[in-house]
Amino acid sequence: MKRFLISVFIMAMALGCSRGSSTAGQLMSIIDTGVLGYAGSEVLTTSGTSAATTGTYTGYVRVLCTTASAHIFTAASPTALATHPIAGIDQPLYLYLPSAVKVAAIQVSGAGSCSVTGLTFN
Repeated sequence: MKRFLISVFIMAMALGCSRGSSTAGQLMSIIDTGVLGYAGSEVLTTSGTSAATTGTYTGYVRVLCTTASAHIFTAASPTALATHPIAGIDQPLYLYLPSAVKVAAIQVSGAGSCSVTGLTFN
């Protein structure tokens, strides 16, 4: 069952499900039943200077920028740059981090906030 749920989760990420889609709703149902859980969360305030999480993350994480798009980068001591991939507004970005790293973000065009949430499979 656990492998199946992980496969569903990865397929939804590959399809680029967004908040409000039926796939996203199904994932939220899985989270609500306790099969998929949260493992810590931080909010980054983005500006013209890179901001990084204080904690490290391993495994799957969700990055969700709610007020403005941001460039995202992961590393042991990350500095996000304008050349790094973009997480759009209200478009969850799911990443798999194979080792303990931090997540950094920098604004695309305006200041905002991005939440970084570790995900677990119970």
